[in-house]
Formats: sequence, C-alpha cells, structure tokens
Amino acid sequence: RRVPRKRGSGSAISVTVSEGGSYARVMERVRAAIDLRDVGIASSMKLRKSAAGGLLLEVTGPGSKLAADRLADAMRDVIFATDEDERGVTIGRPKRRVELRISGFDESIDATVVRSEVALEGLCSSAHIRVGDVEFSRRGLGSVWVQCPADASLALAKAGHLKLGWAKAKVELLKGASLRCYRCLAVGHVQQRCPSVMDRSRCCFNYGRHRHVWRSCKDRPRCPVCEDRGLPSAHRAGAAGLCRPV
Repeated sequence: RRVPRKRGSGSAISVTVSEGGSYARVMERVRAAIDLRDVGIASSMKLRKSAAGGLLLEVTGPGSKLAADRLADAMRDVIFATDEDERGVTIGRPKRRVELRISGFDESIDATVVRSEVALEGLCSSAHIRVGDVEFSRRGLGSVWVQCPADASLALAKAGHLKLGWAKAKVELLKGASLRCYRCLAVGHVQQRCPSVMDRSRCCFNYGRHRHVWRSCKDRPRCPVCEDRGLPSAHRAGAAGLCRPV
C-alpha cells in the first residue's frame, strides 16, 4: 500500500544560477563565509533540486522561517558584496502558493482592488499575490483568478467569501495545477527541462497556432501537443484531465 507523501513543514531557500554559472562555486563561497549557528541553524539542512533545475535548501525545526530569512540575507551579502560579477545568481525565499477563484462582484472592482483586499484579509504582502484579468459574465458579475501564499489562500477559502466593494464575493479553492512547459505547451515538465525539439512559445494557448494570443482567439480550442501524438485534440493546450504528461 502506497503511503501518501507528506509536504515538508520547513522553510526553503532557493539558489538559481544562470546558464554558464557554477552552483559549486556559489555554494563554496557561502559555506566558507557563513556559520549556520550564527543564523540559528543548529544542524545540517535538506537539499534538493527544484523542478526548474535550481537548488533548494530546506531549514526544518522550530523557528525555521526566521532562520531561513537570516540565512538568505547572509547568502546575499556574501554573493553580492564583492566586485565579482554574480548578476546571474538569485537567492530567494520561495513560498508555496495556492490558487483561488473569486466571483460575484460588480464592474467597479478591478485587479488592484482585489489584490488589496486579499492582502488585507489574508494577512500577507501584496507583493506575494498574483491576480489575473477580471472577467465579467453576461449578467455583469465579475470573477478573477488569484494566486497567493498557502496560508492566506486557505484562510480565505475557509471563510468562503471576501468583501469587494459592497459585494460578498464567493471564494473557491482551485485544484493544484500540473507542471506546464511554456516552450512546447505540454504538461508534465517545465521549460527549463523541456525534452522537445518543438518550440511553441509564440503560439496561442487556445488554438496552438501563431499570429495571435489566446485572449483574442475566437477559434475553437485545439491542442497541438495531443494532435501531434495522434490523440483527441479538441481542447486547449494543457487542459486538466485531457492532456497526458510528457
């Protein structure tokens, strides 16, 4: 019997080095300059590769968030405090994000208002919130896609509603999205690890052809990935449950 895999409870630090750079060099420099005990980390950390090929350092245990923040700051100081060219190195603090659908508000509400209210009610920074284009139904009611840190998303979804203007807008938790490659439009991997020789990065997501973007597309959906594989293709590229991972 397969045991469900538990999500880690630690705090992560991401290290990304641009093409031509050296992860070994970066890690050697920070290890030589930083004592983990000085930033509140008593033992070693878990290391793993991200889906995009970067390096993730996971700090676990009590106080892991503060310790990870301190370590990330210390690493940035080491990497960027010299005259050496390290512009291709990024030290980040990735946050697990969860997607929401917020609906049932009037035309006076725009993405700026949504972001502000989500930050206020979700108790998170607006810098960590992504808001899609607001769309309106034939009845004139708006809906919008939102992505924000997991704690904020789950709190809003539990409440079930969000005050937007005078409206009590509905908040729904969306199912986690599969990995999608924005180069070949297939699912199951990301563009940094794309195995395909086909570059569809300039193609419409809806129809799979050049010349226009999906927001202005009026053609019927057609998935070029499934079509090339001889599979049913009357759907948008990457459609959940219809496209097989590559």
